[in-house]
Amino acid sequence: MPRPIETFAGCLFTVITLAWAPGASAQVDNANPNHAAIREYGRIERHGATATLVAAGSRPLDIAAATLSACLGISVSSEDPRYHYLGDLLDVTAPQWSAEHPLSHVYAARPGKVEITFPVLADGSPADTLKLLADTAHQANQRQPYAYKVYARTLPNKTIYSFVPTRTHDENGVLKAVAASLDTSVTIPPQTNQIANLASEMARQVSKSSGLQFSCCQSLVAGWPWGGKSITYRADHIPAREALEDLMLKDGSAEIYSLRCELLDQRFCFIDVFPVTDNRQAPNGECPAAGSDPR
Repeated sequence: MPRPIETFAGCLFTVITLAWAPGASAQVDNANPNHAAIREYGRIERHGATATLVAAGSRPLDIAAATLSACLGISVSSEDPRYHYLGDLLDVTAPQWSAEHPLSHVYAARPGKVEITFPVLADGSPADTLKLLADTAHQANQRQPYAYKVYARTLPNKTIYSFVPTRTHDENGVLKAVAASLDTSVTIPPQTNQIANLASEMARQVSKSSGLQFSCCQSLVAGWPWGGKSITYRADHIPAREALEDLMLKDGSAEIYSLRCELLDQRFCFIDVFPVTDNRQAPNGECPAAGSDPR
């Protein structure tokens, strides 16, 4: 199974390279220089008592979350802001397609990068995970028009984290505070059902509240469709994020989610679930989580 960033980067690459024609089955040579500027990559570099997180792409905190989860075994999820403002985007449409369809465009969020050096323990774990995540979000907030906070939920045996959006531009380029989609309150009556069905009900309620179309979760974990296990569960007016975390925990393995939305007020948002791995003992002191690193 591909690691999380490989999957994310592959999805972005497909969207961009298939801009030649909607529904095209073959990739095209996209000579648009903006296309070349969109590169997603993430890695952890180790330097003895410290390590450095490097993550870049249109959604650098999404890549950072996947890198930390793949390389350090930390449960860090990520959520997209809404992309309303054309000035925050790059037109990555293939020139061949633009020549024939001047009114049809494909966009990607302008790329950004975070690079954070942090102290590590003897086993390679961050000395202060919450500070690492807060510093990462702070740097991204300084470099991009969006803003995020670090959400942390402490459980008896672990703490799980998410990068949650708090600010974005409206369609006129005015920065505004936003409520994250997964802040939506959901209620699931007591029932025994497959985890995937319960997650779909959670997504249905978020869709109804937001007016967008949320999908959760078309993912493979350990080679199997996610959420096939049947459980007994109920949710009483809790944030959708918490319900999703409950369902991932009940699935029985360490998992994270990535929420990505279409740009420019398109209707669809997609939640995917990925396994958490642990490559703290990666050879050569470096864990390349994947992607096309330009070094």
